[in-house]
Amino acid sequence: MRKLYLVLLVLALVCFARQTQAKIIRIGYPGGSLSSIDYAYNNIAAAITAAAAGDTIQLYQQYWPGTSPFSQVSKKLVFIGFGYFLDKNSGLQSITSGDVYTVNLQFNAGSEGSVVEGAFGNFYINTNNIWLRRTRINTCYLYDNNVLSDIKFTQCYIGQIVEYYASKGASNIVLKNNYIGYVSLTHSTGIFSNNVVDGTVSLNSFLVKNNIIDGCVIGSLNIIQNNLFSTTCSAVSGNNNQFNVNFSNVFSGWNFGILSDSSLVLKAGSVAINAGVKNDNTTTNAGVFGGEPGEAYRLSGIPAVPSIYKMAAASQTVTTNPYVITVSIRGNN
Repeated sequence: MRKLYLVLLVLALVCFARQTQAKIIRIGYPGGSLSSIDYAYNNIAAAITAAAAGDTIQLYQQYWPGTSPFSQVSKKLVFIGFGYFLDKNSGLQSITSGDVYTVNLQFNAGSEGSVVEGAFGNFYINTNNIWLRRTRINTCYLYDNNVLSDIKFTQCYIGQIVEYYASKGASNIVLKNNYIGYVSLTHSTGIFSNNVVDGTVSLNSFLVKNNIIDGCVIGSLNIIQNNLFSTTCSAVSGNNNQFNVNFSNVFSGWNFGILSDSSLVLKAGSVAINAGVKNDNTTTNAGVFGGEPGEAYRLSGIPAVPSIYKMAAASQTVTTNPYVITVSIRGNN
């Protein structure tokens, strides 16, 4: 029951933080169901239909009994979960369950301006101005049969991101402060900065800076500067790039074979410290915890709203009035 109260308080904080009259719809909420508010994990399509543009859909994924079906989005919505890897990074949320079941969303025309935050799933983007932030992404496809623009991936843990068609691509793609297992955006343009990549990067016409890459950058017309590479990378030269870097001397817990983001933390004395450069030409760390102010990666993708990570009570049996409960709240901007 106490966990249920915590969840209710989190929802109240989300409402307060966003300071909006938009409605909040809940998917897979473990408490009592309210009509027109609560929907099952396998009925997200109905929730999207019921939502108005600007509404928030809260994802209780840690309580779902299965993976959600593929759902289409054609209006501006905010999808927000509690984060991921909550079983691996303790003390960040009152929920401590691991990632099991995914959400599957496709963003189509009409959904411009939509945001996903603190979720875990697969995403298909077929329109402009979509922002995936602090989200664990298994796979993201850019359906570039249309020329897309203004797609943002920031502070995410990404398995792979690719263009679904190899013809048109997308413009002004932003990939900042992410872990990425595989990326191929050879017909697109944009900025690729402060990422950690477990493999070769395939890009064209990107500004590539402040990254830590276990491989090289393949593609032409890229501007490549202030990156750390694990190999020689004969096609890349100059611009303060470092080659043949031993990553065991970079990270505090180097192990990309394990699904966890704590291994992305730099160790004391790492060569990645102050190896990057910010927009104002001052130094910053290479990798996901550097970059511009406010853009550093957050462990477990905790959403940028206040979260309750602890609640203490003198007893589970009420014997006094008033009954004192201590709630610990953390800001996550």
